[in-house]
Amino acid sequence: MFSGSFMRRFIVPYSRSNHRLLRKINDSTGRTITQCLYCSLNRVCWNCHRTNDNNYHSMFFCSSCGTIQEPSEQNSMFLYFNLEPRFDIDTVDLSTRFKSLQMNLHPDKFGLKSVVEQHYSSELSMALNEAYQTIIDPLNRAIHLLTLNGESIPEETMSNEPCFLMEILDLNEQIDSFSEDIETLQTLRDRVNKRISDYTETLSIAFNDNDLIQAKDFIIKMRYFSNVKHRLKELIPPE
Repeated sequence: MFSGSFMRRFIVPYSRSNHRLLRKINDSTGRTITQCLYCSLNRVCWNCHRTNDNNYHSMFFCSSCGTIQEPSEQNSMFLYFNLEPRFDIDTVDLSTRFKSLQMNLHPDKFGLKSVVEQHYSSELSMALNEAYQTIIDPLNRAIHLLTLNGESIPEETMSNEPCFLMEILDLNEQIDSFSEDIETLQTLRDRVNKRISDYTETLSIAFNDNDLIQAKDFIIKMRYFSNVKHRLKELIPPE
């Protein structure tokens, strides 16, 4: 129906990858729970060589000497902000937590510290930025939640619904036809944002119902609209 070049340019969804995970374990009742790998390892502080406490603060600073710690590569993005992994989040609260952490971990605060502390500060700051961008964005958050549940959607996965693909085709053709008409492009952007908002609501219902099959379908479709949004962002000048 569509040529290979068109599919690669317009139909193949735009996304970013997320890699950090929670470890799934079973508690004494047999329920599946998540465990913070960062907090569960009883890690020894690189500076004072004492074992850190198993709490949120020790993810970043030694519980004994207060020295910044080496970042872990196996945490859920949610754990950086001490949040339960779920789709429905308070974005204002998330932003507040992010800003507070960045104030305490920003490399500028470690300019007079050791080379090791400066390095760990830079690594943690970058990890926080990645975690924030993942969680604050509904699509990235949904993809990450799938990963935490042991599921994934290959980036080349495409919708098999002809009517939906025609809608995406129509949007991209309009963008091509009105690529220099800023007012029309802004109208198209509003239309795309509305569709993304609608899918955000349906994803919330799917995750609350633990319906991962339905969630996957909505994520695939939301990726298409994110791709279109990305095209519009490149064409519409910043306001």
